[in-house]
Order: sequence, then structure tokens, then C-alpha cells
Amino acid sequence: MKFLKLESSLKEEWDKIVQNSDDAWIFHLYDWITMIERIPEWNLKPENFLVEHEGEIVAIFPLQMRRHTRGLLSTGMGAGGHAIRNNVESNVKDNIKKAMYKHIEEIAYKNNSPYITISLPPLSKFSLNNQWGVNPLINYLYSDTSTHTWMIDLSFTEDILWNNLSYNAIRKIKLAKEMGYSVKKIQTLEEMEKYYEIHCETYRRTGVRPHPEEYFLGIYEKMVSKNISVIWAGISPQGEMVAFKNIGCFGEGTLFWTGCCKTDHLKNGINYLLTWHSICWSKEQGYRWFESGEAFPNIREGKLKGLNDFKSKFGGELYRFYKGTMFLISKDKPENKPEKWEALKGWVKYTKLLIRKMSGKRILRFGIWLFKKPYRHIKFLRSKKLYYPKVSFIKPYWGVKEFQCGTSYRDVEHPATVVMENDNSVEILIKKFRDKLNMKGTIIPTSSGRIGLELALRVLKSKYPKRNKVVIPTYGCKGTFDPVIKAGLSPILVDIGKDLNIAPSAVKDCLDAEVLAMLIPHLCGCKAETESLAKMAKEKDIIVIEDVCQGMGGKDSTGFWGTQYDMAIFSFGMGKNLMATAGGILVSNILEKEILEESKNLSNEDTKIVEKRFKNIVERYF
Repeated sequence: MKFLKLESSLKEEWDKIVQNSDDAWIFHLYDWITMIERIPEWNLKPENFLVEHEGEIVAIFPLQMRRHTRGLLSTGMGAGGHAIRNNVESNVKDNIKKAMYKHIEEIAYKNNSPYITISLPPLSKFSLNNQWGVNPLINYLYSDTSTHTWMIDLSFTEDILWNNLSYNAIRKIKLAKEMGYSVKKIQTLEEMEKYYEIHCETYRRTGVRPHPEEYFLGIYEKMVSKNISVIWAGISPQGEMVAFKNIGCFGEGTLFWTGCCKTDHLKNGINYLLTWHSICWSKEQGYRWFESGEAFPNIREGKLKGLNDFKSKFGGELYRFYKGTMFLISKDKPENKPEKWEALKGWVKYTKLLIRKMSGKRILRFGIWLFKKPYRHIKFLRSKKLYYPKVSFIKPYWGVKEFQCGTSYRDVEHPATVVMENDNSVEILIKKFRDKLNMKGTIIPTSSGRIGLELALRVLKSKYPKRNKVVIPTYGCKGTFDPVIKAGLSPILVDIGKDLNIAPSAVKDCLDAEVLAMLIPHLCGCKAETESLAKMAKEKDIIVIEDVCQGMGGKDSTGFWGTQYDMAIFSFGMGKNLMATAGGILVSNILEKEILEESKNLSNEDTKIVEKRFKNIVERYF
């Protein structure tokens, strides 16, 4: 017996097994497996293999490893498990299964996987015919972790299926029809984009992270196009798509796969109408079974209870959803490398016993209550949409060289200029930037990028007193707005494009005789359309100031950003390309003498404020 790793050249052989095996269903298909493996967010490593017996491919096994947990799954999304060709003799089938599951254990040990989880598709012929409800995975040393699923027998007439619905489901379906809701099949990518928009709204409403967009685009491209899936849209009386139902179709059955609905339309019964329409359509197409989805009858609250209650209202019966899990121990040192979370559970258990022995039950209960209270509080806030997790900020990197540079202080002649204790450090700093970025104009080191902008605007205002407006984009940091106000000028806010940079089309109508300067930031690694913006500015004698605070090092065929036009500002604050917690420079190719003179008038930054900021950064990030 030989095991072959799945490659694109074996696609045809793989799908032949899927089409001719009672063990397989939609989640075994080659297109499905390769599609979910390509989604970066899920981070799945392919371990799929085929089995060759006596020179012929006789079986397949879809298998992936989640890279962050190293756990093996069949499959990473959906139910998989073994699939053996139907014409293989039963005694040979048993030997193949044993060999396959032994091979999976070897893969797990090779990847140092802590566990293996297998789920078998409930709509496969094998699962539907397994009348005794015995989990076949227990024969291969897997723990039975099976759940249940709601299954509707479509062999009955439509009238009987209707009468089997709950009173609430019938009432909701009638309500949706009376209000003017209808159902249509989606057939375009634009409609799929609307689906994803409502999917995100639904998941955020229920407190669950939405699936990646690539997942739904993959379903549309790989499944809908081949009639393996059909997606129904619920249309409101106003003609708007407000709900969706995705149905998987394969073999003898269809599956309620995914669904979503706009919040405002939930109470109008559109979800019930979509499900009933899917059931009737499945019967018309000749399918025998309709799976409403995994059941959670033992859940008393939360999203899973709501899902179970909804699925139970369509007259289905509970069938077993076969699953198995195997926890592994390292082959090298089995006594020293148990599964991590099992070890943690043991530690918690014996710690509780120790505390109870030493301090008594009351202290133990109080400690547990104290530990759980913050968690419950955050859970409550999340349920009310009042809590949002913090987004981590970029940490500065300081190595030995950075700390050896010395402590900063201010030059007597140029109070705004940040210099180092080393002799001639201002000249060294200026020379470094001039050489590295090929700068030609005057370079003024300042305490921040915004101080550099303020310095530039002061000089320009004194030089051109009749002009009092500065064009800045609507999207940017406060450091681009405050200097304009401090310089006694009026900001003119203009729209941005899809790259978040200033949109040339929005600038044309703003440029009049009163505009003094135009600030052009380069954001998020994207170069602004500086050439066209500068051309428009020059026609009106407007000064161009490039904001390269978030684009230092950016370069194109003309040279580094911030070196080609009138002025430019750079920053070394937190989150910038080069971080020193503070500091910046102003580069000016015009009015060089005036810039140098005005730099002497900038005030010192209070030493205590500098110390406080430095202390806060060290405590926060180090």
C-alpha cells in the first residue's frame, strides 16, 4: 500500500474517488480543499493524501494542519474523513482504513501535532445508512466527540412537509409573503459582494468574527459555477437584497450551509421564507434529504441556542454527526510531553485542592469569584457592544547604537533644533540625511514633524501676507491641522481617494488667489499623485509641502519622496518608519535664509514633558 501526497496533477483521480464513494460529500472535493487552503487568515498546511493499492488509486483522505495550533483536522472547514471507492472489497476496505489512520498518526508525530480531529459528513450515504449510530472512528482509537444534526426527509409530499413545520415557522413564512418579501437566485459577483456585506453585519451582531471574504468568493467561483451550491437572496418589498441562504448540493442531499440577514428585517420572517424555499427547491430537484445544520439541543443560552431553536422548527429529526478526537503524546518523551492544555488543566485542579487545604473553601470560592468577575464584566460589555479590544501600536526598536547616541538637548542658537551630546552632531545629522536621501535644500532638525510644518508656514505667511489658506486632506493626523491654526492660517479640507491620499480631482476647485500652500501627505506606503498636484499648484503660484512623516524612504524613478518640491517635513515620532519617540526635520528648497532665521524663534520644549513622555513609553512598551 502506497500513500501519495495530493498534487494538482492528481486532481482528476481525487475527484473520481469522491464521485464513487459512499463515504464522501461536498467537502471532499478537490476544489473545496484547495480553496480553503489558499485563505491566508486560516493558515492551513495541506497534508491531504491518496492511497494506491495494487497499482490503482482506491482511497483519499482530506487533511490539513492549523499552523498556529499544529492540530490536524479533516477538514479545516467542513466534514471530511476517509473516502474509499465503492467497488473495493469489504475486507480490503478495512485494511485500507487501518493503514490510513495509522498514516495520519505518523503525520501528526512528524508535525508534532497535539491532537487530531476528524468529522464525517452526515449527508454521505455511509452516515445516512448507519442506523445503529455507532461511530466508526472509535475503531481507530479516537474518542467519540459526536454531536447531532437536523435532517429533513424529502420523500414526503410538500403538504406533509408544510404540516411538519412548527406553528411559529408557518406564521413567519406567511408574514414574510404578506409583507411582500420574495426570493431569487443570485448570479453575479456584485450580488456576492452584497452577501458578504450582510454576512459581516450578522456576525458582528452576534459577537462572532466574520469569515474572510476569500471564503465566499471561493464558494461562488468554485461551487456556484458548478451547481454544487446555490445561493438564494431574500428581496424586501422595496426590491433590496436583505438576506441570503447558501445551500450545498451533492449526492442525495442538500445542506443549509451559511446564511445572514440585515438586522432591520429579522422580525419579518425572511429567514424562515428562505429556508422553506430551499427545502421545496431541494425536493423539486430530486434530492432525498435536507440537512438544516448542526444541532445543539443541550445549550441553554447564547447564539448556539438561537441557531438550534431556528433549525428545529422545520420538521427535521436528529441524526448523529460523527466526530472523533485523538490527543497525542510525543513519541520521544511521552512521559514528559503531555498535551499542553491537559497539563494546564491538571495544574489548575491541584492548585485549587492545595488552596482549599491551606485556606479553606470560603477563601477558594472568593478567589475564583475574584478571578471570574473581570471576565464576566468584559463579556457583558461585549454583548452590549460597549467593549472593543485595543489595537496594539507599533513598538519602537532601540538597539545598542541608539542608546549610545547620548541624551538630547537644545542648541543655544537654534532652540528648535534637537542635537546630541556628540560634538558637531547637528552637522553630522544633516549630512547623514543629505547623503542618504540625496537632499539639496536647507535641512532644519526640529522637535517634531508638526513643529517643522509650523516653522514652514510661519515663514510663508510673513513672505506672502495676502494669502491665508492652506489645502490639507480630510484624512490625516491632528499634527497637520494644528500648525495651520497656530500659524494664523485657514485650513481648506479636500477629499481623499481610495489610497487615502489627497485626490487631485477634489483640489481643482479649491485653488484660488488666497491659497498659500498645499500639504501633500504620503500615507500607508502609497505615494500621492504629487506630480499632477504640484502642476496645479504651480499654475497658481502655490507652495507645495510634502508630508513624508509616514513615507520616509519611499522612492520612485525621480528620487526619494520629499526631495523634489518646495518643502517637505519628516517625523521620527511613535509609529513612524524611523522611530525615536520624537523629533523631525524640515527640508526647504526655497527661502533658505528666512527659514534659518525663523527657526531661532521656536520655543523650547519643557524638559519635564520630555522626561514624562520618555518614561511613559518605556513603561508601556518595554
